[in-house]
Amino acid sequence: MSAPEFSTLATERLILEPFAHGHSDGIFTLWSSPEVCRYSGEAQDWEGQRIELPARSPVDSDKILDFFIRRAAEGSGVRWAVISRESDRCLGAVGLNALAPRAELAYHIHPDHWGSGHATEACAAVIHWCQENLPNVAIEAFVEPENESSTRLARRLGFKETSALRDGARQYLLAPRGNSPHA
Repeated sequence: MSAPEFSTLATERLILEPFAHGHSDGIFTLWSSPEVCRYSGEAQDWEGQRIELPARSPVDSDKILDFFIRRAAEGSGVRWAVISRESDRCLGAVGLNALAPRAELAYHIHPDHWGSGHATEACAAVIHWCQENLPNVAIEAFVEPENESSTRLARRLGFKETSALRDGARQYLLAPRGNSPHA
C-alpha cells in the first residue's frame, strides 16, 4: 500500500491543514493548556525523548509538531491543525496517531472552544478521510474513563466501546464500512 496523501480538509466551519511549522503558535497555545493535557497521555519527540506537558515554551510544542510532520512524511500517521474559517485561528488538532493495522484517532481542542461542536466536526472529517483513503482499516480511539465528554464524542461518532484497555484508557472502535465493529 502506498502512503496516502494528507491534503487539507474542509468542513462548514473549519479548515483542517496538515501540520506544518507555520502552526507553531497555535499548537503552543493548545499544548500549553493544562486542561488539554489532562487526558492526552505522554508525548515523545522524534528521538523517543519524553516531552513535558503542558508545554512550557514553543520549543516543547514544536517537538510535537515536528514528530507529526515526520510521521506524515513517512506515511505512518498524520495530524491536522483545526483552523476556524471565521477567525483563521487554530482551535486545536485532530489526526491519526497510527494508520495501520488500525487507524488511531486523536483529537484535542482548546478549552476556549469546548462545547462548540468543533471536535465532532473535525473528527467526522478525519473519519470520512480515513474511510475514503483506508477503506479496509478500522478506526480506534482510546479514552480515559473519567473523560466523559470524549466518551460521549466517541459514541456520537459511531464508535463502540470494547473491553480493551491501554494505559488505563478504554478502546472505542469504528469498523471499516460494511464490517462488524470488532474487525
